[in-house]
This record gives sequence, C-alpha cells and structure tokens, in this order.
Amino acid sequence: MNSAADIRSRIAEIEDSIAGIESQLASLRADKEQLQLTLSSIVYPVLTVPPEIMSLVFLHGASESILDHVWTIIRHNNLRLAGVCRAWRDGVFSTCELWTSIALDCRRGGEPSVILKTWLTRSGGLPLDLRIRFSPNETDTVWSALTAHSTQWRNMELLTLDSVALSLEAIPSSLPLLQRLVIKGDVTLGKADNGHPVSTPQLRELNLDIPFVVYQLALPLSGITMLSLSGSSAAGISQILAFTPDLEVLAVSIYDFESYPVNTPCSLTRLHTLHCHTTIPPHGIRWLSRS
Repeated sequence: MNSAADIRSRIAEIEDSIAGIESQLASLRADKEQLQLTLSSIVYPVLTVPPEIMSLVFLHGASESILDHVWTIIRHNNLRLAGVCRAWRDGVFSTCELWTSIALDCRRGGEPSVILKTWLTRSGGLPLDLRIRFSPNETDTVWSALTAHSTQWRNMELLTLDSVALSLEAIPSSLPLLQRLVIKGDVTLGKADNGHPVSTPQLRELNLDIPFVVYQLALPLSGITMLSLSGSSAAGISQILAFTPDLEVLAVSIYDFESYPVNTPCSLTRLHTLHCHTTIPPHGIRWLSRS
C-alpha cells in the first residue's frame, strides 16, 4: 500500500500536469480567437454581391432546371442554396419567384400538407406551377392547402393511382390565372355544394387520361384550344369534344380505339393540328375527321 508521502507526490504530479494542460488550452484558445478574427475579416466576393443580383443568379439557375418540368430538381436546389450560408438563405427565402413551382408526391410520407403550405406561403402571391401526386390518406389536407392558393394556379397537374374526388367548394368564383390543367388517373373535380360556377378565363390547355366522363370535371371547357387525350380506351371522347368547340390542336394517343357510335354531335371548325398515335386504326381517324 502506498504511503501518505507517495500519494501526496502523485497528487502534486497530477496538479502540475493539469496546470500544463490548462496553459496549453489557454494558448490554443488565444490562437483560435486570433484565427477567427482573421477569418471574419476575409471578404468573400460572392457575399459582396447585392441581394437583388443574387436573386437574379438564383432565378437563372432555377430557369435551367425548369426545362422539361423537372420540378423536383428545383425543390432540391432551393434547399441546397439555402443551406450554404445565412446570406444565401435569406436571399432564397425572400425571392418569391423561386417558390412558384413544386412537385409533391404525397405517397412518400412525411407531412405533405405542411410542406405544401410552407412552400406556397413563400410564393408571395405569384402564379403557381403545381404537380401533385395524391395518396388516399392525404387527399383532403393537401387539397385544402392547394385551394387556399387557387387564385394563383397557372399550371396544375393532378395525378393519382387511386380514385380521388376533389370538391370545388372552397374555390372562389374564378380561377383567373389557370392556363393549363393536366389530370392523370381517376380524378374528379366535382361541383360545389352551393352550386356556384367557377370561371376559368385563361384556361386553354387540357390534358386528360381516357376513359374520362365530362361530369368528372366541373369546369367550363369552351375556351380550350389545346386538348390531349391519352389512355386505354376511346370511350367518352365525343362528349369531351362536344364541350371544346374552339379546339385548334388535338392530340390523341389511345391504345384500344374500338369502333363505337358517336352519340354527341360536335363541330371542330377551328381545328388545324391533329396528332395521332400510330396504333389508331383507320376508322378512328375517319371518326375524328368527321368531327
């Protein structure tokens, strides 16, 4: 067993070591403080750019990603830019144009309605380009978030692998900016319970999956000039064409174009361009030409 003298000697050695380490720490802290002062004095050229110029740079980068509607890239780029530094984060969040396009897949989990509300709020009331893929569990909350900004809709794509019924109840009497509507899957935009009509003064382009029946879309179609119909069946085409008399461009891509009677007469006097899938049989072309 160590004697009291040995213990005291060991304690003294430890105290000397502690003092040495504390001295080293003090020296390191002083060096760190000096380095931080030196670092903070460095002026990075990119941080001297005025915020309005940086916003233009961000928008230029976003415009490159918008090609082919690759909106998921835009979303990721926004968040990456915001993570670079505080100045860039402030610039990204204050540039409303960066937040006007979003592709949201509700099937991927998380809280899509919260994401959507946050994103749309940052858009600052500017026109919106939206691509929404619904999941049954999130349909109501996501649609509620969307309709709160319905007067900003410019391009809207609604996609689903399930049957989705969406009400126009919360939408005002007009969708003043809506120019293009795409519906992929079994989506119904039903009439509001109060019966008020919804006008779409700028809606010109419509893209639908077939089979589709007109009652699924409680929006005026008379202003449509570009119509794209694709899917597995030609059922319902004549009814849709009857509601779009001012068509100028029609694209039809149907894989099962069986002969069927034309029950709804229609006249497409302004049609000048017709795009057809190569598998459409001759009788399908003849039927379209009679329209």
